[in-house]
Amino acid sequence: MATVQRGASPQSPSKHITVSCWSSEIFLKFMILLIFSG
Repeated sequence: MATVQRGASPQSPSKHITVSCWSSEIFLKFMILLIFSG
């Protein structure tokens, strides 16, 4: 149980951070495109 928790613990936050950064970057680019096109 301890090893499973240890393995899942470091993996989840890093994945979440990567996804949030990736989505925020796309969101920023989308906003810039809207501003320039509008």
